[in-house]
Amino acid sequence: MKSPENDGEPTDTSASPQRDKRLQSPHDRLINQTLQQLDTIRTYVMSVNPIVGEEKLDEMVTEFWPVQPEPGSVADQLLKKGEARGEARGKSQEKGNTIRTLQLILGNPQSSDEELSGKSLEELQAAIESLQQQIASRLK
Repeated sequence: MKSPENDGEPTDTSASPQRDKRLQSPHDRLINQTLQQLDTIRTYVMSVNPIVGEEKLDEMVTEFWPVQPEPGSVADQLLKKGEARGEARGKSQEKGNTIRTLQLILGNPQSSDEELSGKSLEELQAAIESLQQQIASRLK
């Protein structure tokens, strides 16, 4: 079936490798070819030398071709942004767990993830301090 959206080409529900190649940019094709070649080399090395396992081969490749983004590059900026987001998420989860533990000690109902996820780190810290004060006042 031909339609104007696909420039008169027949519509085919099954993706063919030939069509996929036409849709890829030259850069993507080069990357895919390189990955296929590296995979072939990897398979060959591991089949010829049974002592070299997948982990050892990965170690050797990393040693000879370390992949490090250039400082200040877009990749470097994205990595730093991702690391910062991951650290913030981890701190938020840690504070949420502390709040739930303190609530449990006090016999209060525990907050849900949804309740805590909308709060800033400062708000979570304030909640922790408030709960700690409640515990301290009960011990006096």
